[in-house]
Amino acid sequence: MSPSIPLSGRLPAGQLPITTKNKRQFDIAVSAIAESRTTYPIIAVVDGLAGTGKSVAAYDHIIGLRERPHNGLRAGLLIEVPPGVTAREVARAIVSATGEKPRGRDPNRFSLKDDAVGAILINDIEYIIIDEADRLDEEAFEMVRTVFDESQCPVILVGLPPIRQVIRRKEKFESRVGFYLRFTPLDRDEVLHTILPKLEFPCWEYDPDNPEDYALGEYLLGKVGSSFRRLRNVLRLASIAANDLDNPTKITRDDIDEAVSYAQQNSNNADLQSAEPGLGSSGGRGDAEIKSEQRNAYKHDKRQGEGGQRDEL
Repeated sequence: MSPSIPLSGRLPAGQLPITTKNKRQFDIAVSAIAESRTTYPIIAVVDGLAGTGKSVAAYDHIIGLRERPHNGLRAGLLIEVPPGVTAREVARAIVSATGEKPRGRDPNRFSLKDDAVGAILINDIEYIIIDEADRLDEEAFEMVRTVFDESQCPVILVGLPPIRQVIRRKEKFESRVGFYLRFTPLDRDEVLHTILPKLEFPCWEYDPDNPEDYALGEYLLGKVGSSFRRLRNVLRLASIAANDLDNPTKITRDDIDEAVSYAQQNSNNADLQSAEPGLGSSGGRGDAEIKSEQRNAYKHDKRQGEGGQRDEL
């Protein structure tokens, strides 16, 4: 069985990683935490508001590691915690991330814990990054602590800010946490001078030294606030608008306004859908299918607005 890496932090095709302040601090922190393995291993916590780039930083960090020649694995593992995860599933995810298989047809959590510890030691794993760690419940936290204790492999928990309060109520777990890092909201100057020039979208052209581009960047930033995820989503929708014309044009304020309106409608619909029992915001569909539907709906709405007037999305 070949190991797999969660894809939630994967960048779109053609988009190179952007080294933001948060990303730089994350990479430095992970390196320092990994080195603790040879002295006093620790658990670390990386938190931040939704959309600040935590999952992207974690994914990019792992992908950036070289596969080691003696076992074909990277030094670090990345696992993602789904909603409602159990302690057994956490242990199984660690085993699977190394390419190993649990022993037995239906192993219990104690057997899976042993398998996880064994997979870490046999494959010389130096650290584990657990994304969406705020979803861990009491037993899952205990599984992480036990695997850490028995393997002495540093663990980095990545999640939303409430994870700190949860950990403070767990004395045994908190005593093992030796490092905290918080992802901060997007910095205005960093967005205008570092992020916007390096974002790759059709019809997006941005030069911070061009006064018109800089003004458009400020306008966009005023619309999306401090969320990296919202920034990317609005630009993606705006690029569809600009690229859908007979003569593709550079993204304008009108395209951004329509993208913001559509993104808000899409967010409201997702909230309604996720509130229904048994339904998630994606209904089990993949990102590509969802984005395709968004693109087609967006193009349909634009065609409806062509002619004498341009309807709002």
